[in-house]
Amino acid sequence: MNCWKTIDLSKDYGFQRLFLYFIMASITAFIVLYLPLSLVDPSRKLAAGHILYLAAILFLILPLHKLLHALPLMICGKIPKMKMEYAAMIPIVRLKPCARITKQVMLATLLSPFLIFTAASIQASILMPEYVHYFCLAAALHIGWCVPDLIYARQVIAAPRTCIVEEDRNALEILIENKL
Repeated sequence: MNCWKTIDLSKDYGFQRLFLYFIMASITAFIVLYLPLSLVDPSRKLAAGHILYLAAILFLILPLHKLLHALPLMICGKIPKMKMEYAAMIPIVRLKPCARITKQVMLATLLSPFLIFTAASIQASILMPEYVHYFCLAAALHIGWCVPDLIYARQVIAAPRTCIVEEDRNALEILIENKL
């Protein structure tokens, strides 16, 4: 196997640029989600007294994000090793896939948190329009958090069809087979 491409976001983009993308994606997502969803039931008043629910959702976004990454791997039978760590009292779930992953499984792994959490937030906003601002804020922050995943997904989509993706702690390596 030869390495076709190594994607290291900290080297390719840097922390400042990624943080700027996070902020811009979050603001844009909030505007795009909140405006149409607030019109679902405009006669309802927004509930403002439940800030603890929002705090709980925000506290659980990162662990839920990582577990949603693991879902496609578990469905494929490649159970990742999970390790719970705490950084400044914030739970962080570390995942390490146990094997090389095909392009299709890697795309599903990268995009599943974005698709599932955003769809669940939109559905919750429609079902409970008085909390639309909380769900849109949580979804917008999560979409901002998904920016690195979307950058990785764009690179994996551009890779050859038969590639294998290997995940390192800091980078993704796209491997192709030697044809000698």
